[in-house]
Amino acid sequence: MPKAIIFIGPPASGKGTQADMLEAKFKFTKVSPGIVLRKEVENNTKNGKIIEPYMAKGDLVPSDIVNRIVVDSIEKIDTDFVIDGFPREIKQAEVLDDLLGKLNNELFVINIKVSDDEVINRISGRLSCPGCGSSYHQEYNKPVKDNLCDKCNVELIQRSDETATAIEKRIENYHKITKPVEDFYKNNDNYKYFAINGEQPIADVFNDIISKLK
Repeated sequence: MPKAIIFIGPPASGKGTQADMLEAKFKFTKVSPGIVLRKEVENNTKNGKIIEPYMAKGDLVPSDIVNRIVVDSIEKIDTDFVIDGFPREIKQAEVLDDLLGKLNNELFVINIKVSDDEVINRISGRLSCPGCGSSYHQEYNKPVKDNLCDKCNVELIQRSDETATAIEKRIENYHKITKPVEDFYKNNDNYKYFAINGEQPIADVFNDIISKLK
Protein backbone atom coordinates (compact mmCIF):
# COMPACT_ATOMS: atom_id res chain seq x y z
CA MET A 1 0.00 0.00 0.00
CA PRO A 2 1.60 3.33 -1.05
CA LYS A 3 2.35 5.79 1.73
CA ALA A 4 0.98 9.34 1.74
CA ILE A 5 2.79 11.59 4.20
CA ILE A 6 1.55 15.03 5.20
CA PHE A 7 4.03 17.37 6.90
CA ILE A 8 2.52 20.02 9.15
CA GLY A 9 4.13 22.55 11.49
CA PRO A 10 5.03 26.23 11.64
CA PRO A 11 6.98 28.08 8.94
CA ALA A 12 10.65 27.01 8.76
CA SER A 13 10.07 23.92 10.89
CA GLY A 14 11.93 21.89 8.27
CA LYS A 15 9.02 20.44 6.31
CA GLY A 16 10.62 21.18 2.93
CA THR A 17 14.04 19.91 3.97
CA GLN A 18 12.63 16.64 5.30
CA ALA A 19 10.47 16.20 2.20
CA ASP A 20 13.59 16.68 0.05
CA MET A 21 15.40 14.02 2.08
CA LEU A 22 12.56 11.51 1.68
CA GLU A 23 12.49 12.25 -2.03
CA ALA A 24 16.24 11.74 -2.36
CA LYS A 25 16.65 8.61 -0.22
CA PHE A 26 13.42 6.72 -0.84
CA LYS A 27 12.25 8.17 -4.19
CA PHE A 28 9.07 9.60 -2.68
CA THR A 29 7.23 11.96 -5.01
CA LYS A 30 7.14 15.44 -3.45
CA VAL A 31 4.03 17.58 -3.76
CA SER A 32 4.92 21.17 -2.91
CA PRO A 33 2.27 23.77 -3.81
CA GLY A 34 4.55 26.50 -2.44
CA ILE A 35 7.13 25.80 -5.15
CA VAL A 36 4.45 25.91 -7.85
CA LEU A 37 3.02 29.17 -6.48
CA ARG A 38 6.42 30.87 -6.33
CA LYS A 39 7.12 29.88 -9.93
CA GLU A 40 3.76 31.37 -10.93
CA VAL A 41 4.87 34.66 -9.34
CA GLU A 42 8.33 34.54 -10.92
CA ASN A 43 6.84 33.85 -14.36
CA ASN A 44 4.30 36.65 -13.91
CA THR A 45 1.39 34.41 -14.88
CA LYS A 46 -2.28 35.27 -14.35
CA ASN A 47 -2.31 33.31 -11.10
CA GLY A 48 1.06 34.78 -10.19
CA LYS A 49 -0.30 38.31 -10.36
CA ILE A 50 -3.18 37.33 -8.08
CA ILE A 51 -1.13 35.58 -5.43
CA GLU A 52 2.00 37.78 -5.33
CA PRO A 53 0.51 40.40 -2.95
CA TYR A 54 -0.56 37.65 -0.53
CA MET A 55 2.85 36.01 -0.48
CA ALA A 56 4.76 39.29 -0.15
CA LYS A 57 2.78 40.17 3.00
CA GLY A 58 3.06 36.68 4.49
CA ASP A 59 -0.67 36.00 4.06
CA LEU A 60 -2.14 32.69 2.91
CA VAL A 61 -2.86 32.33 -0.80
CA PRO A 62 -6.59 31.84 -1.61
CA SER A 63 -7.56 28.21 -1.05
CA ASP A 64 -9.25 27.68 -4.41
CA ILE A 65 -5.92 28.21 -6.21
CA VAL A 66 -3.89 26.04 -3.82
CA ASN A 67 -6.50 23.28 -3.68
CA ARG A 68 -6.52 22.97 -7.46
CA ILE A 69 -2.72 22.64 -7.58
CA VAL A 70 -2.67 19.93 -4.91
CA VAL A 71 -5.56 17.90 -6.31
CA ASP A 72 -4.13 18.02 -9.85
CA SER A 73 -0.72 16.89 -8.56
CA ILE A 74 -1.91 14.03 -6.34
CA GLU A 75 -4.30 12.56 -8.89
CA LYS A 76 -1.29 11.83 -11.14
CA ILE A 77 0.67 9.89 -8.47
CA ASP A 78 0.56 6.11 -7.93
CA THR A 79 3.61 5.71 -5.65
CA ASP A 80 4.66 6.88 -2.16
CA PHE A 81 4.40 10.65 -1.89
CA VAL A 82 4.95 13.44 0.61
CA ILE A 83 3.05 16.73 0.82
CA ASP A 84 5.07 19.79 1.86
CA GLY A 85 3.26 22.96 2.95
CA PHE A 86 -0.34 21.80 2.69
CA PRO A 87 -2.90 21.92 4.25
CA ARG A 88 -2.63 25.29 5.98
CA GLU A 89 -6.23 25.66 7.09
CA ILE A 90 -9.14 23.42 8.02
CA LYS A 91 -10.98 23.77 4.70
CA GLN A 92 -7.85 22.68 2.83
CA ALA A 93 -7.51 19.70 5.19
CA GLU A 94 -11.08 18.72 4.38
CA VAL A 95 -10.45 18.92 0.62
CA LEU A 96 -7.33 16.80 0.98
CA ASP A 97 -9.12 14.32 3.26
CA ASP A 98 -11.88 13.88 0.70
CA LEU A 99 -9.30 13.22 -2.05
CA LEU A 100 -7.20 10.79 0.00
CA GLY A 101 -10.35 8.96 1.06
CA LYS A 102 -10.77 7.90 -2.58
CA LEU A 103 -7.23 6.55 -2.82
CA ASN A 104 -5.70 3.40 -1.37
CA ASN A 105 -2.88 4.93 0.67
CA GLU A 106 -1.44 4.38 4.13
CA LEU A 107 -1.85 7.85 5.66
CA PHE A 108 0.70 9.53 7.93
CA VAL A 109 0.79 13.03 9.44
CA ILE A 110 4.13 14.25 10.78
CA ASN A 111 3.92 17.40 12.90
CA ILE A 112 7.37 19.01 13.13
CA LYS A 113 7.24 21.25 16.20
CA VAL A 114 9.47 24.30 16.79
CA SER A 115 9.07 27.45 18.90
CA ASP A 116 8.24 30.92 17.55
CA ASP A 117 11.72 32.18 18.46
CA GLU A 118 13.27 29.33 16.50
CA VAL A 119 11.01 30.11 13.52
CA ILE A 120 12.25 33.72 13.47
CA ASN A 121 15.88 32.61 13.75
CA ARG A 122 15.53 30.09 10.96
CA ILE A 123 13.63 32.23 8.48
CA SER A 124 15.98 35.18 8.87
CA GLY A 125 18.85 33.02 7.64
CA ARG A 126 17.01 30.89 5.11
CA LEU A 127 17.87 30.69 1.42
CA SER A 128 15.75 29.09 -1.30
CA CYS A 129 16.43 27.81 -4.80
CA PRO A 130 14.20 29.52 -7.40
CA GLY A 131 14.84 26.59 -9.74
CA CYS A 132 13.91 23.42 -7.83
CA GLY A 133 12.58 24.92 -4.58
CA SER A 134 15.18 23.35 -2.27
CA SER A 135 15.75 25.07 1.08
CA TYR A 136 19.04 25.95 2.76
CA HIS A 137 20.15 27.96 5.79
CA GLN A 138 23.16 30.21 6.26
CA GLU A 139 23.97 28.47 9.56
CA TYR A 140 22.19 25.10 9.84
CA ASN A 141 22.05 23.77 6.28
CA LYS A 142 24.63 25.45 4.08
CA PRO A 143 24.95 24.55 0.39
CA VAL A 144 28.20 22.87 -0.66
CA LYS A 145 29.08 25.88 -2.83
CA ASP A 146 28.43 29.35 -1.41
CA ASN A 147 25.00 30.64 -2.42
CA LEU A 148 24.47 27.93 -5.09
CA CYS A 149 21.92 25.12 -5.03
CA ASP A 150 23.47 21.66 -4.58
CA LYS A 151 20.93 20.12 -6.98
CA CYS A 152 20.81 22.50 -9.93
CA ASN A 153 23.62 25.03 -9.32
CA VAL A 154 21.16 27.97 -9.46
CA GLU A 155 21.92 31.05 -7.34
CA LEU A 156 19.99 31.00 -4.05
CA ILE A 157 17.66 33.83 -2.99
CA GLN A 158 15.81 35.15 0.05
CA ARG A 159 12.09 34.89 -0.63
CA SER A 160 9.86 37.97 -0.61
CA ASP A 161 7.76 36.49 2.21
CA GLU A 162 10.79 36.22 4.49
CA THR A 163 11.23 39.87 5.46
CA ALA A 164 10.84 40.79 9.15
CA THR A 165 7.29 42.09 8.66
CA ALA A 166 6.23 39.08 6.61
CA ILE A 167 7.74 36.67 9.17
CA GLU A 168 5.64 38.20 11.97
CA LYS A 169 2.53 37.90 9.81
CA ARG A 170 3.27 34.29 8.92
CA ILE A 171 3.65 33.33 12.59
CA GLU A 172 0.40 35.11 13.43
CA ASN A 173 -1.41 33.31 10.60
CA TYR A 174 0.04 29.99 11.69
CA HIS A 175 -1.35 30.23 15.22
CA LYS A 176 -4.71 31.58 14.14
CA ILE A 177 -5.38 29.61 10.95
CA THR A 178 -2.97 26.70 10.52
CA LYS A 179 -2.37 25.30 14.01
CA PRO A 180 -6.01 24.04 14.34
CA VAL A 181 -5.16 21.58 11.56
CA GLU A 182 -3.27 19.59 14.25
CA ASP A 183 -6.52 18.68 15.99
CA PHE A 184 -8.17 17.81 12.67
CA TYR A 185 -5.60 15.04 12.19
CA LYS A 186 -5.23 14.02 15.84
CA ASN A 187 -8.95 13.26 15.95
CA ASN A 188 -9.11 11.41 12.62
CA ASP A 189 -8.51 7.67 12.97
CA ASN A 190 -7.70 7.31 9.28
CA TYR A 191 -4.30 8.95 9.88
CA LYS A 192 -1.26 7.85 11.86
CA TYR A 193 -0.32 11.10 13.61
CA PHE A 194 3.12 11.77 15.13
CA ALA A 195 4.65 14.90 16.68
CA ILE A 196 8.43 15.29 16.36
CA ASN A 197 10.87 17.71 17.97
CA GLY A 198 11.99 19.86 15.04
CA GLU A 199 14.70 21.65 17.02
CA GLN A 200 17.02 18.66 16.83
CA PRO A 201 19.77 18.44 14.19
CA ILE A 202 18.32 17.82 10.72
CA ALA A 203 19.64 14.24 10.57
CA ASP A 204 18.05 13.39 13.93
CA VAL A 205 14.68 14.76 12.80
CA PHE A 206 14.94 12.62 9.67
CA ASN A 207 15.79 9.51 11.68
CA ASP A 208 12.78 10.13 13.93
CA ILE A 209 10.54 10.43 10.87
CA ILE A 210 11.89 7.17 9.41
CA SER A 211 11.32 5.34 12.69
CA LYS A 212 7.68 6.48 12.70
CA LEU A 213 7.12 5.44 9.10
CA LYS A 214 8.48 1.96 9.88
